[in-house]
Amino acid sequence: LSGNNIIESALWGGAVGTGMGILQGGLSARPGQTKLQAIKKNKMLDTMKLKPSQKNIDYVVKKHNLDTTYMRGGRPFYNPYYAPNNLGLTDTTNLLVTIGPGAFASESLLASTIGHEGDHTMQLTFKFYLTRPIAEINATQWEIDNAQRLGSTPAEIQDAQAYQDEWAGEFWEYIEKGWFFR
Repeated sequence: LSGNNIIESALWGGAVGTGMGILQGGLSARPGQTKLQAIKKNKMLDTMKLKPSQKNIDYVVKKHNLDTTYMRGGRPFYNPYYAPNNLGLTDTTNLLVTIGPGAFASESLLASTIGHEGDHTMQLTFKFYLTRPIAEINATQWEIDNAQRLGSTPAEIQDAQAYQDEWAGEFWEYIEKGWFFR
C-alpha cells in the first residue's frame, strides 16, 4: 500500500482488531469470509471521500498514532449535524472535540483535523491558549509540521498555510487594536 491513496488506504486498510485475517492487499476479513464479502463488509468509502463515522475517526486515530490524551473522553467524536464544510471544533470549557462531515474529504485531512483539535486541547490544558489567533496559528502549525507523516496532499498543505496566514492577519489586528495586551 502506498499510504497516499485515500481510497486504497481506507478500503484496503479494513478494520483493526483481533480475530481478523488479512487478505491480499491488506483487506481485513473474518475467518471464513470471502474477499468479495470482506470488500462489501469493510467498504469505508464512497467514490470520493471517507464515509463520515465514528468508526473511521477511531481507525484514523489508531493508524496515525494521534495524541488524544487531553480530549474529553480520550477521543474525538463525530458530529453529523455540522455544516458539510465544517471540519472540527474543540469546546474550550470542557475539551470535548467533535469532528464534522467536512473532515472526511480524505484520510489525511481527517487525521490533520484530529491533530489540530488535539493541539487545542493541549493548549487549553496547559494554559497556552492566549488568544484565538495564536491558538489557530499554533494548531495549524501542527498540521503543517505533520503533513508528510499524515500523507497530506500539496493542496491540503496550501490550505493549511492559507488558513494560518488568515489568522496571522487577525493576530496583527488584535495588536493594532490593543486587544492582546488588555
